[in-house]
Amino acid sequence: MKKLNKSLICLLLIAAMIVTFAGCGQEPAPTEPEVVPVSMIDIGTGLSLKVGETGTLTATVNMKATNKDVTWASSDEAIVTVTANGNEATVTAVAAGEATITATAADGSGVTASCTVTVSQVSEAILSVGQAGELPAEPAEGITGDITLNSDGTCAINAFYANLNAQLAFETTYEIVDGVLTFAADPVDATVMGISGQIGTAAEVAGDTIVITCTEVNQGVTAAQFIMTADQAAQLGITVGSKVDVESISVPESKTLASGAVFDMAQMVTFNPENPTVSDITITVSDTASQVVYVDTTSIYPLMPGSVTITVTSVDNPEATASMVLTVEAVERPAFLATKYFETERTFGWALNSYVFKTDGTVDILDKTGVLQVLGYYTLSEDGTQLTMYALNEIAANPEFVGYTYNLTKQEGSELLQYDIGEPLGAPGMYFALEQAN
Repeated sequence: MKKLNKSLICLLLIAAMIVTFAGCGQEPAPTEPEVVPVSMIDIGTGLSLKVGETGTLTATVNMKATNKDVTWASSDEAIVTVTANGNEATVTAVAAGEATITATAADGSGVTASCTVTVSQVSEAILSVGQAGELPAEPAEGITGDITLNSDGTCAINAFYANLNAQLAFETTYEIVDGVLTFAADPVDATVMGISGQIGTAAEVAGDTIVITCTEVNQGVTAAQFIMTADQAAQLGITVGSKVDVESISVPESKTLASGAVFDMAQMVTFNPENPTVSDITITVSDTASQVVYVDTTSIYPLMPGSVTITVTSVDNPEATASMVLTVEAVERPAFLATKYFETERTFGWALNSYVFKTDGTVDILDKTGVLQVLGYYTLSEDGTQLTMYALNEIAANPEFVGYTYNLTKQEGSELLQYDIGEPLGAPGMYFALEQAN
């Protein structure tokens, strides 16, 4: 029995050894690692910057995500640009406005997060004279001071000329419209190099900079200049590099209108290219003495029958000009006008105008410089007690004469007539005398 047990034990040991050696050298079956997709990204909800400033956004991804990388994009790179650096991004404010920055998971899960970036203009821009200002004539050194453009549209200018021991200091206003910087049109009083005078301030694009020039009006002397770089201009919302210059302009070759049909010459100008940065024009008339037309800035008032040549010039490019022949036709006066007129011309002055009543029944209304503004006609009643004046209504779509009747009385001790100008206004008793013209 004992021998049997020993034999059995030996067999069991041998079997165990065979099984053990049979399993040597075999690797366990590999297991695939678990892939966890991105389920959440957080980059914040809002960021406020001023033009020219930068900010940082950080993308936080759920911790168990296998791939935590993200890509970055801006909805409007004209407002905000974004530069990626892994899960951080540098945001640069380019211009005023709003743009959306979006972070997108790189693992293809489609998970995104967005942040609104609001960009505002800087409150002010300060240009140093010492760095950018200069006098066009000697001495041009030793200039200090600055020009400050405040966000409320006011502008303070200071400059000190060491070699001249002179100070320039004054305030003006400016505005920015469609990316164009303009200063107050009217000169301001200032002390220029110790002499009292008036200063005009103007801005002009020169390459990729803006030159701000302060000019003494009476002498036409440049008192100071400031150079605004493209970066400084961008912070204020001013267009520099993308300025569109006027190459040429055109107008219709001819136009015929009835007297009194006012029109805006600016509406008839075609620019090349179409939308220049500066679309201002100046207008000249070939024969101003003829008084065929009256010009007020760009408005043309056709007054008397005749023809004149109107020349338009671009302010941006003085070499860009175009001309049009304007023919003015007479508007017939009403047929019901009476034929009784004054025996001699009579005039009177009121406010800034002079009214000349002529023996042919017409009235010339002149401004203070003697330029004809409006044509008119008048009639007298048979008994000489009423005067009706017909003025040409140039605002109407079809020019027409509108009549106003006034009661006439003789001045005491004189043969001169006076008429009640207050009566049509409901305030009778306001008289003006008709004086005989010299």
